Amino acid sequence: MRLKRLFFGVMLLAGITNVGAMEHSLGDVSTSISLKVPGNDAQHYSLTLQKQQDGVYTCQSSEQLPLAITRQVVDKDGKQRINVVITALDTVY
Repeated sequence: MRLKRLFFGVMLLAGITNVGAMEHSLGDVSTSISLKVPGNDAQHYSLTLQKQQDGVYTCQSSEQLPLAITRQVVDKDGKQRINVVITALDTVY
């Protein structure tokens, strides 16, 4: 009986630890995108997140991109949903 109680206690502690590790943090996220023009190789761009307002971020590159990328983090029922919207400003692949 004690062994069973100890086992379930350890499992509960492991579950709580995993839930804490799943918390979203801006510092833990890296973003990048690859864009291709027909006939050329794809180019890889690193992006930085800049906070705009409540949970909304824009992704910026050091170079001008033919895209507008926004990311929104929404907390609902103890879970986090990340919505990414990519708007093309020019024809890209």
